[in-house]
Amino acid sequence: MRRRASQGRSGSGGRAKAQDPYRERIAELRLQIKQLKLYLRQVNQQMSSTRLGYYETAPFVPPGLLKLGYKFFEDMRLLGPQQQRQQLQQQIMQLEQELLGLQQAQQQWRLQQQQQG
Repeated sequence: MRRRASQGRSGSGGRAKAQDPYRERIAELRLQIKQLKLYLRQVNQQMSSTRLGYYETAPFVPPGLLKLGYKFFEDMRLLGPQQQRQQLQQQIMQLEQELLGLQQAQQQWRLQQQQQG
């Protein structure tokens, strides 16, 4: 019975409305962008907590070479997350550009469908 119900919904009639070829990929891109922005927020939060730890303890480190070494150590701890943040930002930008292109193509496709229908 389920097979018949799904066949009935498939719209096998000759005048069925055309499916939007862009809708699924646009939804997929939006989800990927949302997920990457969440990862980016987590990396930013991790970097903030690293910096906060440095600024809370730095006043207790004696001045001179020891303080410079301490700052260098903090910079090294931030190096990985900074690279990860840059990579995430680039991925987000690429996906947003792809999304924009697809949305423009979708709009053109919809206009063509309106003109034909």
